[in-house]
Amino acid sequence: MSKICSIIVLLLLITIRNIYSSEKDQNISGLEEFYTTLPDVANCKPGTLKETEKQAILKEVNQIRALHNLKPVEYRSQYDANTAEAALMLAANDDKIGNPDNPHLPPNSWKCFTNNGKDGCQNSNLAYRWYMGTPPASNTSLNMWMTDYNVNECGHRRWIIDPFLKFIAFGRADGQSKRFQNMSITTMTIYVISNDKQNIIDWQSDFVAYPFHDYPSKYFYDGMNRNWFLSFTAIFDKANYWNNAQVKFNAATIEIKDSKGNSVNAADISYANDGYGVPNVLKWNIPGLKKDEKYTVTIKNVDYKGTKKDFSYWFRVTDNPVNPMPPATPTLVSPLNNQTNLIDFNFSWNAAENAEEYKLQIAKSNDFKTGLKEYQNIKETSFSPIGLESLTKYYWRVKAINSIGESQWSSVWNFTTANLVLKAAKIIYPENEAVSVPVTPKFIWSSVANATSYTIKLANFNGDTVFTKTGIEDTLYQFEETEKLKEKTLYTFVLFPYAPNFKSTPSAVYFYTEDLSNVSHNINLKDIIHVYPNPATDELIIEKNNDNILLRIIEIVDASGKLLYLNTPDNSNFGENTKKINVRGLSSGFYVIRVQIQDDFLTYPLIIKR
Repeated sequence: MSKICSIIVLLLLITIRNIYSSEKDQNISGLEEFYTTLPDVANCKPGTLKETEKQAILKEVNQIRALHNLKPVEYRSQYDANTAEAALMLAANDDKIGNPDNPHLPPNSWKCFTNNGKDGCQNSNLAYRWYMGTPPASNTSLNMWMTDYNVNECGHRRWIIDPFLKFIAFGRADGQSKRFQNMSITTMTIYVISNDKQNIIDWQSDFVAYPFHDYPSKYFYDGMNRNWFLSFTAIFDKANYWNNAQVKFNAATIEIKDSKGNSVNAADISYANDGYGVPNVLKWNIPGLKKDEKYTVTIKNVDYKGTKKDFSYWFRVTDNPVNPMPPATPTLVSPLNNQTNLIDFNFSWNAAENAEEYKLQIAKSNDFKTGLKEYQNIKETSFSPIGLESLTKYYWRVKAINSIGESQWSSVWNFTTANLVLKAAKIIYPENEAVSVPVTPKFIWSSVANATSYTIKLANFNGDTVFTKTGIEDTLYQFEETEKLKEKTLYTFVLFPYAPNFKSTPSAVYFYTEDLSNVSHNINLKDIIHVYPNPATDELIIEKNNDNILLRIIEIVDASGKLLYLNTPDNSNFGENTKKINVRGLSSGFYVIRVQIQDDFLTYPLIIKR
């Protein structure tokens, strides 16, 4: 099957203006609005359209496609010469159109013939307008192509709303008509036929209907308020364009109901598997179709390789749509496609026209079936997800949503995360196994790269969490009087650095709080006695550093404060300033030695290891 398949019937619209004009090509009034370089048809010189004019056509094409929930297309300027020279050839030979020549297959004998122009004619929708006075706007061609009045194949429309369409280019020429004396002619071309197809594997629909949902009447009625065929195309194979020619409508039925549930007749029903856009189409008319009336269409028994499928949708043709357009498809901004070593998870995209909110999907596979994370009701054009894994490749996409419907998904980009593990912070105070720690301590620790805040947790001897503080942005925390810890109590202090998506590596120390009731003044324990070995296994030695110090009481308590050992030394027999204590009966763990020296109690940590 060829790319064109049959001759596309020309769409002719003659617009007579009240202002009489017979200027030469280059002097037609108002052309400066469209061109940076005016065309000179008489001398076979194509014009150069303004970039704003081309982008306006692209924007409107994508708005039309959004009406049908189709992916947007891109503009390819490398085809500008083809479309411009094709339009020039059509304008220079308007007297030969259809009599005898097919404008999609221009002969070499045509005036201003070029191979670029021939390619543009073969692969574009073509439109002509003869006029007197003000030149028509470029987008009037889109209205003509979409209504396709008197074009049985509806081929122009089907190319523009082809789900597989990937790009366009637009051309225009204005000159003096040879066919109609004292009239001007505008020819317009849009490049829509190519083997370079859009990937629609992730497209959310499986049909294209015209009209669809709330539909602007300017794309349904022609300049004389006439409507033409409604059309429907089924998409069963999103990977292979031409496989869709296997869709058959020979047994299909069309049921139409108005807003009150009354049945409405479909007339002039026909179907084809030609090559205008996707190679299948079902067409019909609705006699007496009313504006602003909501119709529900059900198409039953569509055949695809023996599989029967039913489709249903609604439409309303109106001059005053509540929202004339579903939202346009967003374009992604950051993180960049194929970015690696990512640690900044602020996802952003460009605002989509008519969008009210957005949906973001992130997954581990490009079909979004593995490890999918979905975020909805996003009101801004950025979002920072959490819970992403370290050293992992992800795929992401965004769609826009409004009250009418949803856009197509954006392009799919990917990124790979960095090693998302925060290093452990070094706890500076209290030190591990510290004793006599104030009950309103000031915890101090070192900063951790990439951490945005810190969390501290305190647990008691049984492992129960007794204090938690999150969102600490500094590297210290001063306990308030209302947060006072218990005296003579063993605590586990655990510190967690935090950053979104990063895995935290905690650090921890044990400490024992001060004895407020017995300590009358501060004494440096290591200046008074020495306790060793520590950790101990069988025997513990307490050695005085001063012969004049009297040891009155020696206690060993466990972390809960339970007294396990009590000794009142006989200082007259202390001998060589040492005291040996048998600790074989103590199990592995953390203990505290309390020694009364003179009138003061000193504490010292003890670890027993077995």
